[in-house]
Amino acid sequence: MSFFTKQTTQKSLIKSGDEEYLARLTVKRMPDKYLQLSGKKNAGERGKSKKWIIVLVGVMLFVIGSVVAVLFLASPQQALKPKTAGSKEPKKSGLVVQNVNTNTNASTNSNVNLNTNSSINTNAAPPVNQNQNVNAVPVNINVNTNTSTPPPSEKILILLAPDADTDGLSDREEDLYLTHLRTSDTDGDGFGDGAEVLQLYDPASGSGKKLRDSNAITIYKDTRSNAEFLSPKSWKQAGSDLPISFLDISGAKVTFLSVELGTMKFEEWYKIQQGAIEFALLVPYMKEGFEGYQASDQLIYLLQGSKVFVFNYVLDSSNTLHFLTTFRMMIKSFTVTQTSS
Repeated sequence: MSFFTKQTTQKSLIKSGDEEYLARLTVKRMPDKYLQLSGKKNAGERGKSKKWIIVLVGVMLFVIGSVVAVLFLASPQQALKPKTAGSKEPKKSGLVVQNVNTNTNASTNSNVNLNTNSSINTNAAPPVNQNQNVNAVPVNINVNTNTSTPPPSEKILILLAPDADTDGLSDREEDLYLTHLRTSDTDGDGFGDGAEVLQLYDPASGSGKKLRDSNAITIYKDTRSNAEFLSPKSWKQAGSDLPISFLDISGAKVTFLSVELGTMKFEEWYKIQQGAIEFALLVPYMKEGFEGYQASDQLIYLLQGSKVFVFNYVLDSSNTLHFLTTFRMMIKSFTVTQTSS
């Protein structure tokens, strides 16, 4: 039977569904040697693929490691590299610049400037120097002027004296001027007793009588300086040389001192006696015909020409201002007679 006949027969058999044809069909199998060669070929191709994958992975790891190593090594070297004078800083990438900025934030060593707070030691300097000056005050005064003037910088609690009739004279001063303790205007002239004493009028007599003419007052004259002033007659005068003291029986006193400066300025003299700090604390004191300075309510300096006149009110043991109006009256009455050359 020819090929074409077989083809026709097969088509007709399939169409008719003849099962005998299917049984006569022969299925041929490829020999095993060819199957083994095909398997070896596939295994070789798979081996080559694995090798290429391993190579690619190795290359990628090497590249990534190199990049990381460069970045890691470059950053700390640039941050830790010391700068030398005159050297130019090389350009840095954005990442390195950021790292440098971060490192410069570590310059919180500038907080060491807080050590300047240790200058609080200078705050302790003025008290130390001041105490030294104060301690030197009595020595200088005793040597130069023989006065027992207390240091003006001594801080004590000073009490106001009782004044029963509120006339400006303390209860103890009423006895000095022979005025009434419970009457503010003893002579009835319309002026308070204290105001009259400060204006150098007799508060007990009236009729405009001057205080210097009162039986309660004495006039002190210093022939060495041609100075004079009023003081209570009941006060005891002590000392034949300067300073002169006027003592009350209570222990309070007023001292008077005159000093010839020569060519020395008052500021220079005062700083020697009391110190520069105390000089800065002086305030002006007003008195006609004099340049005046007030160190406290109890220490007054009057300047005229080359002379300095010092009035000092020393309190009694109670530290009470019993004779403040009298102290002001003595300064108010102070005069210096000019001698013809």
